[in-house]
Amino acid sequence: MTSDDRELTLKSLIDAANTTQRELSKRIGIGETTINSWVGGRKVPRLDNAIALARELKVSLKTLARFMGLDVTDLPDDIFVPIPGSIDPATWDIRTLSHITGIKERRLEQLQGKKGIPTGEELIRLAQALDVPVIRLAALWADA
Repeated sequence: MTSDDRELTLKSLIDAANTTQRELSKRIGIGETTINSWVGGRKVPRLDNAIALARELKVSLKTLARFMGLDVTDLPDDIFVPIPGSIDPATWDIRTLSHITGIKERRLEQLQGKKGIPTGEELIRLAQALDVPVIRLAALWADA
């Protein structure tokens, strides 16, 4: 264990957030004894509690897990779930694509029918969701 590893504790995250176990307990609605057992490494929070804890400490779940001594080796930071289907807009599942990208369904329908050109931000979101290079996706509207 290196000296850097010794600093990776839930207590150090709580300290870095300028809070106490008592304050954290009140803010996330979890008993102070429970939080103390997490800090002491005797227990690990359920997923819903880990989410509340990570949100309150302003860290990712992966960071929280690492600081709790859990092995996160090879765990991706972000996962984009590609939508099954091809790059062809006719095959898009508009509702799912809207949910993943945050682009309104009506706007996606316009793009699907090539009744508009996507903005750079829309292209990036679509490319991530469809798991294709932006340039390949942009080529669909090259003639427009």
